[in-house]
Amino acid sequence: VAILCKEEKGRTAEFLLTHPVSRARVVSEKLAAVLLQITAMNLIVLAVSACSMLVIGEEIPWKEISLLHAAYFIMQLELAGICFGVSSVLRRGGVGVGLGVAIIAYFMNLIANITESAVFLKKLTPFGYCDGAEIVSSGSLDAAPVAVGAALAIACAAAAFAVYTRKDIS
Repeated sequence: VAILCKEEKGRTAEFLLTHPVSRARVVSEKLAAVLLQITAMNLIVLAVSACSMLVIGEEIPWKEISLLHAAYFIMQLELAGICFGVSSVLRRGGVGVGLGVAIIAYFMNLIANITESAVFLKKLTPFGYCDGAEIVSSGSLDAAPVAVGAALAIACAAAAFAVYTRKDIS
């Protein structure tokens, strides 16, 4: 959530934006950095998971492991897209906002798991389609919430471009 607003907070925006690069390029490169970090982390976690199973002598259930890691990867991209959009609006550090978004989404999923009357919350939170037991038992991801999450992440990233390219840098 701090990737764009840290330029203003650290007073480096004036220096960065005086160079012959467009704001759209700055936003694009920062978004690419976020995507690269999330992808690298997920590939490392997948490799460690697979190696751990091999070390203990278990056969790797590739389909289930791939689905689980894909769900977590998509969830992280959704949260990153939302936080990236928020980062374009903030002027100071927003780590608390980013944590708040993730915590609220997590607690919405917990409430949905506790009571039947709140099961609709699973459709509103990215944690809803990352339920490991459900993914393994069904052998697939629920496409509807994944598509909604992807659309939300793309919309927030697009909003970041729109806001940051017109924003007055203080």
